[in-house]
Amino acid sequence: MTTPPDNPQRILLVQLADIGDLILTTPALYALREALPDAHLTLLTTAHSAPLIERGLLDEVIAVDRRLARSVGALHPAALRQIWALRQRKFDAVVFFHHLTLWAGTLKYALIAWASRAHRVIGLDNGKGWFLTERVRDDGFGAVHQARCWLALVAQLGADAAPRRAQVALDGGVLPLAATPKQRVVIHTGSGGYSLARRWPASHFARVADALIAEHDAQVVLVGTASDGAEDVQQQMQHKAVMLVNRTSLTQLADVIRSADLYIGADSGVTHLACAVGTPLIAIFGSSNAQAWGPWLGHPHNVVLRSAPLCSPCSYVAHRIGAREGCPARTCMQMVTPDQVVEAASALLSQRSARVSPPPIYRRVDAPIVELLGLPHHWVSAATFSSAVNEMLRRSSYHQIILSDYDYSLQAASHPILRAVFERAALVVPGGVGLSWAAGWTRQHLPETLDNTALLAYALREAAKQQRRVFLLGDHAAAAATLLAEELPEMIIAGALDASSRAEHEASVVDRINAAQADVLICGWPQQVADLWLARNSSRLQVRVAMAVGMPLMRDLAGRSTPIPETLQELRLGWLYLLLREPYRLRALWRAPRFILRVALRGTQ
Repeated sequence: MTTPPDNPQRILLVQLADIGDLILTTPALYALREALPDAHLTLLTTAHSAPLIERGLLDEVIAVDRRLARSVGALHPAALRQIWALRQRKFDAVVFFHHLTLWAGTLKYALIAWASRAHRVIGLDNGKGWFLTERVRDDGFGAVHQARCWLALVAQLGADAAPRRAQVALDGGVLPLAATPKQRVVIHTGSGGYSLARRWPASHFARVADALIAEHDAQVVLVGTASDGAEDVQQQMQHKAVMLVNRTSLTQLADVIRSADLYIGADSGVTHLACAVGTPLIAIFGSSNAQAWGPWLGHPHNVVLRSAPLCSPCSYVAHRIGAREGCPARTCMQMVTPDQVVEAASALLSQRSARVSPPPIYRRVDAPIVELLGLPHHWVSAATFSSAVNEMLRRSSYHQIILSDYDYSLQAASHPILRAVFERAALVVPGGVGLSWAAGWTRQHLPETLDNTALLAYALREAAKQQRRVFLLGDHAAAAATLLAEELPEMIIAGALDASSRAEHEASVVDRINAAQADVLICGWPQQVADLWLARNSSRLQVRVAMAVGMPLMRDLAGRSTPIPETLQELRLGWLYLLLREPYRLRALWRAPRFILRVALRGTQ
């Protein structure tokens, strides 16, 4: 791209996030310096990240107060003073290496743009970039890698947007390590200060470190800070590791990692540091978005390991931050096993490419989408539902069906992980009068009002037709299986399990289901619990179709539903009787006005 005629001479570059974010910005910084060698480039960044910038790349680095790096912290007097001080410098252009995700962050960047007095304000725009003068379309986290986003921004100033490696400053001094003839493996056990959900279990790191010492006679070096959990890893190891925790600066750490034959870590700034210095690495991802923050270029044999269940990633998805701390179970990280890491590490230490299984593919039904409360629902009838289930049962991959109603959609709209599951499930069926009304209100009329009991019956009939094996899971599952066997003798019941949904029981429950060679899994825990459980175990469940039906429906299957006295039925007061007998139904009733108000005022938003 050619340099625009109004070539700016003073440019403010804003990157206020953490270490990894600044490292991924360096390709753009180098591209800009090459395009504008005479321009005065000023970087606004955090003090703890600033040492990573190589001397001579920029003309000035302004290290800001940590409070300015936080969205709401920009309103602190000290942060406001730093923003105000920018007015004295008079920049020609300002570039924001940030997504406009939170309103407070957007306000902060608008204040910085105003203070810079720049006539060119460049940034990513997801619809919130009202203060930008030059916008690069933001298609959401992971649409392209972060480094590509930042290269696209500096291309507005005439820089070359072609991919290039990240570069960081090195210490160049004596390593805080003795020389060794052994292969050196550096392990960072933390995940940065932003989210503990990205952290791999200490017990897994310990098993990997012990295996590499025993099988390769490797020197294992643990790095990071005291909060990264390295001491816990060392305590669980059988062998002794070299501890460099809290003993290096960032530039010294870069030199230590550069001296290694292999680096192992989770999603963190240190992992991006390892990639920048060119050391072969294994990066373990779970809740975070590997498409956005995976290793950028670096060594050609770099490995990303992720279990990739349906709910992963759950943080930084589309234009949302999502579930910053993941879910309590953090199954996606648990399912990346020490054996997988050791196998990949052995290949890299032998200077071979590691064989990594591709992530599973989750297909969605090819049907029109109805947006209700900002969530995608499929426009289906009973006939098209049966046809879709028939097709899913013919495929060997995993398909999750969500049976929704107004209350469940309302819950999902404010639950970041459940929202992600709705967006990725094979089929989301809008059922009940509430969603039919909402679709009509937003002029997206559904073909018919569907009932979950009937939908379950359709799914079971399709399974029986194809002689597929059905497994029932949850409260009353055994009793439901017995009655189903009587009512549908042609159906093959693979098994039934009245099991807990607790995280510590997940692996054993999955093993039971897989051992039964089930094709269809019907789960009768509370629906939100069940759908999240199915999603986070999707990559290891060997079923073709999984469907959460909720406790009331499973209880009906088991013949244990609450009977309504005939007198009350005649008086049409059965609903009141059920509310008194089953108070949990009141929660949905109380949420009905909120649902109606949201649909009426906001439509599909």
